[in-house]
Amino acid sequence: METFQRREYKYAVPLFLISELRCRVMRFMTHDPHCLEMPDRRYPVNSVYFDTPHMRYYHEKIDGLPVRRKVRIRYYRTAPDEGLAYLEIKRKIHEIVRKVRVRVPFAAGQRLIAGELDLTLGGEPLPPDPAASAFEYRLIGENLSPVVLIRYLREAFGSPDDPGLRVTFDSDCRSAVASHWREFFDPADENWFDPGTFVLEVKFSGWQPVWLRSLIREFNLQQEAISKYCRGIDLWHPHFRKAI
Repeated sequence: METFQRREYKYAVPLFLISELRCRVMRFMTHDPHCLEMPDRRYPVNSVYFDTPHMRYYHEKIDGLPVRRKVRIRYYRTAPDEGLAYLEIKRKIHEIVRKVRVRVPFAAGQRLIAGELDLTLGGEPLPPDPAASAFEYRLIGENLSPVVLIRYLREAFGSPDDPGLRVTFDSDCRSAVASHWREFFDPADENWFDPGTFVLEVKFSGWQPVWLRSLIREFNLQQEAISKYCRGIDLWHPHFRKAI
């Protein structure tokens, strides 16, 4: 099990600024090792989000509740993550984000998305893990099902001086819904959102460094409550909130 607790600030930034911001960030940070494996320094992120029959998690975000939750299965399909999926529960309490996740074989993630509550591999149970148990508890207790796939390309940076600091650029964001669970892995159709912008995320567990605060002020970046999950849903259901 992996556990993260930190603050996360998000900014929608015009795409034409990405090169300049990258140069400035790289004065203090370096590319994530996974980025170095990719020719354009971006790796794919695929997240299948789950929700209740009445879309409770969606409405918690739309209504701006200070305490809310997301449940998803994430997979990257890049070495060394080939063949793996991550079961994640992300909980936000005001500005603090706590995420727990566990790695499972990709086949186990596929079965969960297909509605088979089976965390085994070849009939053998996976090693017990609190995060896996919590994920299963949510699926069963709240009758969760997969509702949307969110995909994008991520360029990530880490700090050699502060392991808790992370900056990411997320671009080419798109979403897909499915009539069959297999389409969450090979979608027949996708909608792209915010094609002229990218999402800059700042994640930190201590304090933001002075240089980063100055950079945000200099480029006049405005912190926003950005949810790729909700934006992805809204592309397919423009009047979704009224319909529930």
